[in-house]
Amino acid sequence: MRKYKIGQLSSSMGVSTHLLKHYEKFNLLQPTKDDSTNYRYYDISQGQRVIESKRYRNMGFPLKETAELINELSTEEMDDMLMDQIGNLEQQIRELETQKLLAMMYQEECNRMKRYLGQWFIVEMEEYYYYGQTNNRVWTLEKLSQFQENILEYAPISKSVVRIEKESFVTKEPAYHWGIGFFKQEIDHIKHHKIEFEKLERIPRGRAYCAYIRVEAPYMDNMKLVDEIRERYREFGGSMDSDPMAICVKVTREEGREVHYFQVFVPLQKKVEC
Repeated sequence: MRKYKIGQLSSSMGVSTHLLKHYEKFNLLQPTKDDSTNYRYYDISQGQRVIESKRYRNMGFPLKETAELINELSTEEMDDMLMDQIGNLEQQIRELETQKLLAMMYQEECNRMKRYLGQWFIVEMEEYYYYGQTNNRVWTLEKLSQFQENILEYAPISKSVVRIEKESFVTKEPAYHWGIGFFKQEIDHIKHHKIEFEKLERIPRGRAYCAYIRVEAPYMDNMKLVDEIRERYREFGGSMDSDPMAICVKVTREEGREVHYFQVFVPLQKKVEC
């Protein structure tokens, strides 16, 4: 049977010589070697192995499993591996759909923030769940040990939250509490979540002052965040009846400085005329 050099096989099959050498490392190709010239030679059967290798690679099989499919497995074992791969691909599709949904929701929120940056208005704040991680900027270690790792799987729906004690607006020492939170209606879009809501603090639906604000970092060790909220809130007059919640929407760099954008909610305890 006639044999060909690697460049000839590469041209014939429409693949790179680098790919053919890579396949050979995993025993997907089995050329003969001329010890006197150190050349590799390939017959027609090796072209067929290239096609079979690409077939399984296009199904998403790793190279190691592709080598098993071609070199080792029986028909029954191949059927089992194909069924497993179909299940894996279905899981990947679900994950990609979730990632796309998260990206679209985040883009929509960022666009909304641009439209309303710096404005205060009254909204119906949806049911919110909060998981505190610090007590006035000090890590609460016992809470860390109970942390639900799966909450972070759904960022950016799950966001950093700075909860500010209302007394901070009448003193010179801000009391910031940091945690993680999300709106119930947003997480409900994620079909396969396993969040245990009963382990989180629930903030019921209700009316609240709302604003999008911009603050340069650092702000956790000074009055920057409090001052920005106070400045925006002042136009309404009166006292701060509830602890504001600053939900981080975006962190970026502008003119070499780290900048945080927040959606701030101040729940209303009294009826306010819109």
